[in-house]
Amino acid sequence: MDNKETKHYADALAAGTTLQGGAYRYRIERALGQGSFGITYLAATRVKVSGALGELEADMRVAVKEFFMKDVNGREESTVTSGSKDGLFADYKRKFRREAENLSRLRHPHIVRVLETFEANGTAYYAMEYCEGGCLNELADKRGGLPEEEAVGYAVQIGEALAYMHAHKMLHLDVKPGNAMLRGDGSVALIDFGLSKQYGEDGEPESSTSVGGGTPGYAPLEQAQYREGRDFPVTMDVYALGATLFKLLTGERPPEASAVLNDGFPAGALRRRKVSEATIAIAEKAMSPLRKDRYPSVNAMLAALKGGAAPDDEETEVDEKNKKPDEKPQDTKKQEEKKPPVVKPEKKKKSGASKWMVAIGAGVAVLVSNLARVNNNDRERVPAEVAALADLPDLSDVAATVAAADSAAVADFSDAADSAAVAPEPDEQRQSQAEQAAQRERERQERERQAEEARLAREREEQRQRENDRVYQYNQGVECYNDKDYEGAATWWRKAAGQGHAEAQYWLGRCYHHGRGVEQNPAAAARWYSRAAVQGNVYAQTNLGMCYYNGRGVAQDYAEAVKWFRKAAEQGRASAQYNLGTCYYNGRGVEQDYAEAAKWFRKAAEQGDADAENFLGEAYYYGRGVAQDYAEAAKWYRKAAEQGSAGAQFNLGWCYAKGQGVARDEDEAVRWWRKAAEQGNANAKNALEQRGL
Repeated sequence: MDNKETKHYADALAAGTTLQGGAYRYRIERALGQGSFGITYLAATRVKVSGALGELEADMRVAVKEFFMKDVNGREESTVTSGSKDGLFADYKRKFRREAENLSRLRHPHIVRVLETFEANGTAYYAMEYCEGGCLNELADKRGGLPEEEAVGYAVQIGEALAYMHAHKMLHLDVKPGNAMLRGDGSVALIDFGLSKQYGEDGEPESSTSVGGGTPGYAPLEQAQYREGRDFPVTMDVYALGATLFKLLTGERPPEASAVLNDGFPAGALRRRKVSEATIAIAEKAMSPLRKDRYPSVNAMLAALKGGAAPDDEETEVDEKNKKPDEKPQDTKKQEEKKPPVVKPEKKKKSGASKWMVAIGAGVAVLVSNLARVNNNDRERVPAEVAALADLPDLSDVAATVAAADSAAVADFSDAADSAAVAPEPDEQRQSQAEQAAQRERERQERERQAEEARLAREREEQRQRENDRVYQYNQGVECYNDKDYEGAATWWRKAAGQGHAEAQYWLGRCYHHGRGVEQNPAAAARWYSRAAVQGNVYAQTNLGMCYYNGRGVAQDYAEAVKWFRKAAEQGRASAQYNLGTCYYNGRGVEQDYAEAAKWFRKAAEQGDADAENFLGEAYYYGRGVAQDYAEAAKWYRKAAEQGSAGAQFNLGWCYAKGQGVARDEDEAVRWWRKAAEQGNANAKNALEQRGL
């Protein structure tokens, strides 16, 4: 039984609506949620089930996702409408269908199963299994973080799904606890592939659409700026998996990637939850700001979570048989930091003859000499393959034979070299050379460390600068505008607007609208208003509505005007409330509705909007949407008239002339008509002329 609290989503299909898919018919029960590109519903359908009694029909609950762009689409009854004039909706709808089809081909126990994809109501849908346990984000929030074993278990399930996707050349790009659903059996299903991207075998993405920015806290730094065609960037999903693990363990939202870069990984939050240092290290590595420092694959991270070494990350010992004569022993310090050290059997010092044996390619003698030193006490300390070879019989004899051959080889080599003596280096000289080499290595590592610190410092500074640039540029534009340097203002606002600053986009739109600092260009004004409006800027939403209402810079479209007026009106913008009331009053873009008009006029009038006060007065005067009331009409006319509204001044004069809502007073009528006439009001001029004034 589903006991989830029902939320209202204004754009959603009504409960009881039916959808006809390709193979199934669905009845909508309620909306589960809405994002920028879709609405997900809980629905019921009937499926055929085969069993001992033959083929039966059974009811099944499913989740149905509808493609719906929140800032582009509207709805007329069940049909999805679009104000998009540039094919934006059609392009993204094709992408939605392609992603649904890609998802339907994935078969993994931790990836949501898709029933079918279909089109209806002017948009696209796909039906998938419904996971009744809710999402992991809700679980982590409710419990204030999960026990380490449980959290790691969920992360492993998500990681296995990602590894499967990566093997099929698909990225998820929006991994987070909110997109991991719990089934009734406690297993996890990864959902919401709205940002996922399919790559071909050649590593190229299947479409040219950009990679989405992801969810703050779960997206790495490079995701917002990622440019395709370079590689198959699995480390972006690795970062998100690490951030998901952090949220599951702490119940806290992970810090944004820029904060991790500037302030470091918040290990303290994990330690307060008594998380083991091993798991903390895994989360920290996965969430490294620089992708080169993360796990190179989800498989590598899974191996760490499961307590082993990743197959593609394993390091092998130097093959003594294939080592070149002049090859120096490798420094293993870095290897020891990455994995537990391999304990080797103790080696006796090689004679000068042995060194020459290596030089002439007789590495077999070295291997067999090592084997001879294996005994029952140190079998466990050597590699298994070497210990196995130690079971060969008479190794001592073999070693002695090799030693003899060693001496003979040296003698032969000495004769060939004009009997030149080959003397071993003194111990002191070898020790000095080793110390010098070690010192050089320490100096090299220190130089690398300092260079890395300097690079990170530069990146942190650049990130801070990028974050500050938009605000600085916007403020510079404001200063120029206040100084009436409109050209300078437009220049600064264009810089900030290009980086996504909504207020700068709105003000740049105004510059183009009025021709201040730039050549007047209604189309450019509408374009910048649109960018700011999509980000929720109420001033831009109002102005964009006016552009559509008047057909200025865009094709005239009253319905689109209503949509944007409504967005701003619902956020309390008085002029948008007045404009929306006007649309209802005149039946433009919506069905004529005086009561709805009066409602919006009142909201704006109560904020002191003079035009709304005048129209509300008119509504009371004629009884449109409210009960006719001359006194109430005169009250609202007066409020607007005192603010200088010429129309309200004429209307108030009319009330005095007729004695409607106020005592009849011809002189007061003339006084208000004169004020309106001075502003060019034709009705007021006509009233004065009729009286010979």
